[in-house]
Amino acid sequence: MGEINALDVDDVDFENNIIKVRRTLTKDEYDKTVMGNTTKNYGTS
Repeated sequence: MGEINALDVDDVDFENNIIKVRRTLTKDEYDKTVMGNTTKNYGTS
């Protein structure tokens, strides 16, 4: 669920029907939402 909430309009390529999942939202030690620079699994691009 964190990856879909971190999507940006630039992550969606409508012409080629591609969604790039590059970030994720998680909670820090203070229960604040933070955006990570990577996802849990590194995929191919």
